Amino acid sequence: MFTIQSLIDDAKCYQEVRQMRW
Repeated sequence: MFTIQSLIDDAKCYQEVRQMRW
């Protein structure tokens, strides 16, 4: 189920991955 919270969690994980790569 799509929810705003899930979208926020995905965004946080995406930002963390980018910081680790760069």
